[in-house]
Amino acid sequence: MAYLKLFRFRNLLMIILIQYLIRYCIFIPAFEANHVSPFLNDEFFFLLVISCVLISAAGYAINDYFDMRIDRINKPDKIILGKKISRRHAIFFHTFFNILGLLLAIFVAIKVHLLRLTAIHIVAITLLWFYAIYYKRRFLTGNIIVALLTALMILTVWLFEFWPRAIFANDTFDFSYIKIIVLVYAGFAFLTTLIREVIKDIQDIEGDEKVGCKTMPVVWGIEKAKYFVVFLIMILIVSIIFLQDMFWKDNKIIFLLYSFLFIQIPYILVIFFIIKAKTKKHFGFLNLFTKLIMLFGVLSLLLLFFKL
Repeated sequence: MAYLKLFRFRNLLMIILIQYLIRYCIFIPAFEANHVSPFLNDEFFFLLVISCVLISAAGYAINDYFDMRIDRINKPDKIILGKKISRRHAIFFHTFFNILGLLLAIFVAIKVHLLRLTAIHIVAITLLWFYAIYYKRRFLTGNIIVALLTALMILTVWLFEFWPRAIFANDTFDFSYIKIIVLVYAGFAFLTTLIREVIKDIQDIEGDEKVGCKTMPVVWGIEKAKYFVVFLIMILIVSIIFLQDMFWKDNKIIFLLYSFLFIQIPYILVIFFIIKAKTKKHFGFLNLFTKLIMLFGVLSLLLLFFKL
């Protein structure tokens, strides 16, 4: 159980869920409708997903390794390293998972005849390392890195399937609409993660401040950080309104209703709650609530499966 907590197994399950939903709710129906075969079969796609999961797990391990001082202040009752798991084991799993994840990525990239795709995983490994040792403690930089890496988990599925197809396949079908859908979900993942990361920084301000971190709540103060979160939420809500206008014109009312009920209304509630929030418990609740909104956003892919 301690290892599951160290590697954030719930977050890893989210990665698996979204990557499989992207493939089987968007890509496969489109391929079948146009009578073309995917570049990656089910077995190689599974290896691609596992490579992403392993590199993410390695990132969580190294993040906890360098965060021990902060965690002793912010969550002393939830510390795992040094109590249930040795720091040496964390470094071992960080190294082992990164190597195995990269090897799997190389194997899959060779399968699609495009070895340069492994640059995605190398960039992710590098960013996770520098995030843990430096950027997490910088103003907004660490938040943006985590948000970009979350979006990259979605884009990786697209790149491994459609980059080789663009080079080697002679498809006469236009798959640009799939690219648009993927970019919409990647953008949603980026903004939602960025919102949640700033909320987490507000929640952890006590420990961050004591060890000299320069996160947004430390530099700007909690109130300004809260209004920055509200600003990000407004960008997301307005962006969804543009999508809803398209849904209305295309008579896709189910998409309009789903986005309104499960994304916009919950985020309006987040605005209300965060303005009122005062304690660490309040921000902890908002952290979990935004995770739930992201889950609902991911599950909207099931609607696409039935419509495509």
